[in-house]
Amino acid sequence: EGSEGEEAENRKNNEGEGHVLKAPQVPQDQDKKTDLINAVNFDIEAELKLIKESISSVSCGIPVKQPDIKRFKRIVGGTKAKENQFPWQVAIKDGTKVNCGGIYIGGCWVLTAAHCVRADQPHKYRVIIELLDRLSLSENVDSFPVKTVKVHENYNSGTYENDIALLEVVNIYKEAACMQVDNNLVPACVPWSTHLFKAGDTCVVSGWGREEGFTKVFHLKWGHIRLMNNCTSIYKERFLNGMECAGTHDGSIDACKGDSGGPLVCYDVNNVAYVWGVVSWGENCGVAGFPGVYSKVAYYFEWIVRHVGRALISKYNI
Repeated sequence: EGSEGEEAENRKNNEGEGHVLKAPQVPQDQDKKTDLINAVNFDIEAELKLIKESISSVSCGIPVKQPDIKRFKRIVGGTKAKENQFPWQVAIKDGTKVNCGGIYIGGCWVLTAAHCVRADQPHKYRVIIELLDRLSLSENVDSFPVKTVKVHENYNSGTYENDIALLEVVNIYKEAACMQVDNNLVPACVPWSTHLFKAGDTCVVSGWGREEGFTKVFHLKWGHIRLMNNCTSIYKERFLNGMECAGTHDGSIDACKGDSGGPLVCYDVNNVAYVWGVVSWGENCGVAGFPGVYSKVAYYFEWIVRHVGRALISKYNI
């Protein structure tokens, strides 16, 4: 009972102040092992050539509306999203409230943060698609009950290590696809390599998170942030394998309370969108020198494949 209370305290959907989750305490036993996923002789040019040659077969990551990559607004006071601009963005309804976001990756599956859900309570959640304004929850929005919640087996609620989870929705239409892919709903591509994007690349974060002063946001917003490579020097032992950080050094661009579980999406040379990160934790909202921390999706590629099936990932990716 005590551990559940502690986890509840850490959850982002609590009303306490915080960025996404409060920054974790330094773990006593840090795993120092090297990330073996990094390939020494990785040929990024060959990968980009493969993407270009196969672009006609890609059925993920291509929205009807493209974000303006020249604008640098923050999600804390950021830009309102337009209809169909982020068709992979979903809301996760917990009871009567939307406390977290998620990312549709194809089939019956949605990716989110482990701290947003509980594996033993799938009946509590509904996945809402095509939602721009949270005030329209009572209107005719499409929502799906959740059949299964897969929380990473090594998720640590104290350090937020492996803060990643999958939701399998119920196939309410009894058809081949649980959710119909169209202009309103497009899966984001799942990156298969940690080398697809690098520090300095500009990506997009979106969600219904709070603005400065923790003012509630009802309309889906988005902003540009950059991937950073100095996360270990910033967060020391708290920055673990499987984490990514992004933002600005002055804190002018950041995710905030309510964005948890939502997408950090990076676009390749062909403007195909990959879900590079899942909003996880950080130091309050927009604190200078402390960028937001995300679960790095490519690091968990094999874990995702193990649960959703390689056939589905191959169908919606190159």
